[in-house]
Amino acid sequence: MKKIIALLMPLAVLINTSMAQNKIEIEFRTGEDDLRGIGRTEFSPDLNIKFVNKPDLLKRAINGNATWPKNSIRRVSIPLDSSIVIGDLLAMEISRKHSNSAAPTTNSPDNWDIDRIIVTATFKKNGQTTKYELLNTENTNPRLTPWRMTYDNSETPKRFDFRRNPVVISGSGWIENFQPPKKSSISTTIYVGGDDLRGGGDNAKIVITFKNTSQKLVFNNINKSQGWGNFSEHQFISDQVNSLANVTVNDIKTVELWHTGGGGMGADNWDVDKFVLSITINGNSKQLIDVSGTPIHRFTGDSRKKIFAIQQ
Repeated sequence: MKKIIALLMPLAVLINTSMAQNKIEIEFRTGEDDLRGIGRTEFSPDLNIKFVNKPDLLKRAINGNATWPKNSIRRVSIPLDSSIVIGDLLAMEISRKHSNSAAPTTNSPDNWDIDRIIVTATFKKNGQTTKYELLNTENTNPRLTPWRMTYDNSETPKRFDFRRNPVVISGSGWIENFQPPKKSSISTTIYVGGDDLRGGGDNAKIVITFKNTSQKLVFNNINKSQGWGNFSEHQFISDQVNSLANVTVNDIKTVELWHTGGGGMGADNWDVDKFVLSITINGNSKQLIDVSGTPIHRFTGDSRKKIFAIQQ
């Protein structure tokens, strides 16, 4: 019997992990001095999540001992126990534990500039998912301008308090239906990676498709023919357009991000490291996409479209 239980334990752990729905995500934008990531944990930052009347949650070496280049965006995702609720989330601390008090003799100390931190929390309950923004250092007072982690100051934790009244980014059931001629629009944030978008005749567009109709919402030339440089961030808010008949927000099937340039010799390539998209209908908003990667997608002459399936 003991052998059977021992064999079943890894399966139980796997099931519990796969069923985990709640999480906190911390997005870092590195400034002009990279996080080196030289394969030694004493040079990699640790992240400590603090709760109200609950034990801390520590995640060591949040970069996996890898390099985070200057001007890059990286996101760390940490699962939360099902007993945690939004009001339990208090603050986070960043620190770096040295192996000893003296500077290392074989590796030079690493400094790291943090330009921005965005923290969100996602909770799923009774089949409904709600996402909150806990921190955005571009909106804090005082604003992060940026913060520089040096070898000398990194053992003392740097604390960032979360909002006690977090902003709801999206939540299930926010709108059931809408009828034409109500208006709809989108709001997007796109962060360019290591290869720019040329502009001119090489532009970006967004297409939204639905499950029960072949009609689409199309938003052309969201960069307005302007070039988007390497490691730059851009926001686009569309003009309002008529909503399609007989569809609801729950009928949205996919969001497509396109590079409209051609192929062949001299084709423009484009790396996208972050893509956030919200849809607004009649003053009500829901976030459909919030993803980051290195890159999420590389657009080339042979790959001009990235499709994001929407999970309702």
